[in-house]
Amino acid sequence: MRLFLSYSHADRRLAAELRKRLEAEGSTVSSFDEDPGTASGWHQALEEAIRAASAVLLLINDRVKVEDQQRVAWRLALEAVWAEPSKRLIPILLQDAELPAFVKSASSGGEVQAIRLRDPKDLDPVIQALAQTLGLSSRERTRTVERFEIRDSHGGSYDVIPDPGPSKQPRSIEFYPTVTDEDRARRAEDFAAIRRYAEHLKH
Repeated sequence: MRLFLSYSHADRRLAAELRKRLEAEGSTVSSFDEDPGTASGWHQALEEAIRAASAVLLLINDRVKVEDQQRVAWRLALEAVWAEPSKRLIPILLQDAELPAFVKSASSGGEVQAIRLRDPKDLDPVIQALAQTLGLSSRERTRTVERFEIRDSHGGSYDVIPDPGPSKQPRSIEFYPTVTDEDRARRAEDFAAIRRYAEHLKH
């Protein structure tokens, strides 16, 4: 799967490690870490990379300032998702980062899925969540199957593979409503104001 990874310059080391892990899962990961003021044709290259990706990953860190290159990448990602609804936009929230409001406009459903990266030194939960969300299949990972040998009354034996049970949702996956209670309250106030204005026009 072809992925695009957006991140701040301050998080470039973390992004490089995340990219390495995703490529080990069999994905092709592109990114853009150029300064818009020095790179020629950066806008077109950024747009082409985003449009070519099946999913766009946004590494969100509230502890660093959002850069111009990130803002442009976010805008282009939104435009790409609107033009191609099958394209996924997945924010990766670093530690206590909050979900950016603009991400909600990219969702066609009732909720937005995000992935929480609690410990930058431990990417395993994030890789597991992305693998489940995007259906990634690793070239390097091998499944270890636990087997039990059981002997019957005639001296024969056979292997039993236990049922792993239903798969659990990784705890790093979070869901956010596209419409919050505050949005509903604000909308109700707007409708009430419109009704009052309409009643005023009748008199």
